[in-house]
Amino acid sequence: MYMWTEYRLVLRKKETPAVVSFIFEAVRPKKSPDEVQPGTHVRLKLGGRLIRAYSVIEGNQNRFTLGVALERQASRGGSLFLHENLKEGDVVTISSFATTFPLEKEHASGKKMRALNS
Repeated sequence: MYMWTEYRLVLRKKETPAVVSFIFEAVRPKKSPDEVQPGTHVRLKLGGRLIRAYSVIEGNQNRFTLGVALERQASRGGSLFLHENLKEGDVVTISSFATTFPLEKEHASGKKMRALNS
């Protein structure tokens, strides 16, 4: 079961023609927020009844970034909603952070991150 919290969109930035980054801040920040671990994702409640999961790029429980690509033909509505409707200052209900498919952090040897079996 997820716990839901309100976050405000503080910055949206077009990274490429198809990718927008979204930076969210907690409406009620935690005193000691946990850092985001590689492989973490959150669920967003969008436009009423739509719930979609997105990977967190960086941040902590008080402020974090999502990068959302839009493929119009493949979109089931969530990415399209974010790209076309979400504006800076909007408040979105977002689930607790989940790391159901953890990734290995990059090693000093230069190895890339990879998914670990749970």
